[in-house]
This record gives sequence, structure tokens and C-alpha cells, in this order.
Amino acid sequence: MTCPKCGKMVGDKFGLCRMCGENCMQCPSCRSINYDKPDSFICINCGYSRYCKYEIWVSAMMSFQHDRVDSEKAKKICEKNTEKNLEIISTLFTDNNKIKTNIINLFQKISLKDNKFTNFGSEYISMGEKS
Repeated sequence: MTCPKCGKMVGDKFGLCRMCGENCMQCPSCRSINYDKPDSFICINCGYSRYCKYEIWVSAMMSFQHDRVDSEKAKKICEKNTEKNLEIISTLFTDNNKIKTNIINLFQKISLKDNKFTNFGSEYISMGEKS
């Protein structure tokens, strides 16, 4: 075990560093000692880890809100709106695929002029055909 303060190896069974007197079994962040697992991966009080740095990102947003469908008329209106949205999505998808192929073709033309990357874009074309 190494001392978190000075970095020297600690051979004492109680975890006291001979160089600086620091207790190596305590958490460097909150100074608590886990007596069950002195060399634990994560501190049980504050979550600090001596061995890695980890980050947790949480993002939240409101989901879509919908109206209650109570009648046949409301059901038909919802179906029409859904069909319109599906049409919009399909046109956007085809437009994006056209733009993607144009961009890949432009990069291939540039790479052919430079004679450096003659195979540029082939992996993207093959990836696009699979999906």
C-alpha cells in the first residue's frame, strides 16, 4: 500500500507511514477509515476512489405531453398526425442519406487529388449500406 500524502510504500500493518505519519487506510478525501475493507476500491462514505476517476452525468428533460384520446374523432386526428409525422421523418431521412453520399463523394474527390488517401470513405460507404 502506498501513502497518499508522500507516495512511499507502507509496510506497517496499521497503515501508518513512517515518512510523514499519515494513516494510509483512511480516505484522502473525507478521512474516514473502512475497517471492514481497509484497501477498498471506493470509499463507503464519500465515494472517492484511489484507483480511478469516475464521473456520472445525468440529464433530464420533459417527455412529450399528449392529450387523452376519448373518442373515435380524437383517435382519427391522432392517426392523421402520426402519419404526417412519419412522412416528415421519412423525407428527412432520405435527405440526410443524400447529403451523406454527397459528402463522401466530395471527400473521395479531395483524397484522389492529394493522392494521400486513395481509399478514404470506402469504410463509410460500406457502413451505410449495411444499415
